[in-house]
Amino acid sequence: MHSVIGLTLNEALQRLKQQGITPDIVFSMPGKQLRDMHERTARVVRYQDNQLLCSYFRDIDPEAQE
Repeated sequence: MHSVIGLTLNEALQRLKQQGITPDIVFSMPGKQLRDMHERTARVVRYQDNQLLCSYFRDIDPEAQE
């Protein structure tokens, strides 16, 4: 099995589908509402027992200046 940790949810699902695997998906969410949810990407943080655990991360350019 190829590692799917760190991949976007869509990339991970596509990779697993190619292997004939349809996992359950669980999201880890913070206790408060994220105002910038539209700027975040669901990424896989764990794959265990046919379950993907995903969290939302902001994808930023490492070269970007703040």
